[in-house]
Amino acid sequence: MKNTFEIAHSFGSAAKTYALHSSVQEKAALQLGLNLQGISDNLPPGPVLEIACGTGVFTRQLATLLPEREFTISDISTEMVDACRANSELDARYTVIDAEQIDEENNYALIVCAFAAQWFSDIETVFDGIFKALIPGGYFLFSLPTDGSFPQWKETCEELGSHYSGNALPQAKAIEVYCQSKDSRAVINVQQISTKYSSSLFFFRALKGLGAAHRLSNHGASLSLESTSLLPVIRHWDKKSTDSIYVTYEVLFGALQK
Repeated sequence: MKNTFEIAHSFGSAAKTYALHSSVQEKAALQLGLNLQGISDNLPPGPVLEIACGTGVFTRQLATLLPEREFTISDISTEMVDACRANSELDARYTVIDAEQIDEENNYALIVCAFAAQWFSDIETVFDGIFKALIPGGYFLFSLPTDGSFPQWKETCEELGSHYSGNALPQAKAIEVYCQSKDSRAVINVQQISTKYSSSLFFFRALKGLGAAHRLSNHGASLSLESTSLLPVIRHWDKKSTDSIYVTYEVLFGALQK
C-alpha cells in the first residue's frame, strides 16, 4: 500500500533539487505539449486542472498553449506547489490536491497529469475519478513511465543474480486497454527516452534529487545509495561501462476524451 504522506514528503524534500535532474521529465513534457496542441482546438470551454505539477515542468507549457483558460495547479506536496508558483508565470489557483481523493463531477475541460500516475495506489480507480471530473467532451492528458523503463539497471541486476530494487511500474498494455475501455478513440503512444549520466552513482543520486527514490514496498524505505544490495550494482554497472552510462525510460502518453 502506498503511503501518501511519505510520497508527499519525499517529493517535498526534493523541491529545491528537482530541476537539476529532470531532463527526462522535460523531454516528456515537450511531447505532452505537442499532444495538447493536437487536441486544443477540440477542447470545450471550461477550466483546466493540473495534477502533480511538481516544480512546473509542464505548467509552463500550459501557460503558453492555453493562455486564456482558468487554471487550478496542484500537487500533493506543499513545497512542490510553492516551487511551481515561483517558477511559473501562470495566473492560476495553486493548491494542494491528492489525486486519489478527487471527488468532483463535470467540472473541467482538461485535466493533465504529467509523469506522476506511477505513484497512484490504484491507477484505474484514480483515472476513473479524473474522468468523472471532466465535463462532457473534456480531455484527460497524461504521461507516465512504464515497466519497460530502466532495462540497463535490470540487466545489471540479472548479470549479478541480484534482485532489481526499483519500484514496479505500470504495464503499458494494461494502461492502453483501460484507456480504450473509457474512450475507444483514445490516443496512446509509447516512446523511449534515454539520458546520459557520468556514472550509475550519478543516476541513483538523480533519482534521489527528483524525490523518486521512495520505495513503494519494504515499508516505504527509500532506495539507499549505501545499501548492501545497491553498491554491487553500482560497481558492476560502472565497471562494464566506459566513461558514461545511458538510462532509458519507456514513457506512455495518453489522451482520452469523455
